[in-house]
Amino acid sequence: MYVGCFEDETYDPDFEELLSSSIYKPQECLDLAWENGYIYAGIQAGSQCWGSTRTVGKHGQKDDCTYKCPN
Repeated sequence: MYVGCFEDETYDPDFEELLSSSIYKPQECLDLAWENGYIYAGIQAGSQCWGSTRTVGKHGQKDDCTYKCPN
């Protein structure tokens, strides 16, 4: 489920673990996150798949996502 586009900070990242630097499709990232025990997944910078057990969005929503996910 797509939740939105969010701000992030390198000093205080939303997600807990970088799972892959070469995943481009949201479903692939979700599957990888689930396989690694995470319930949240997100793609950053177009190809970085991140996983987390805690909710994300602590830095607020972003209206202008510069990287669009392919279908």
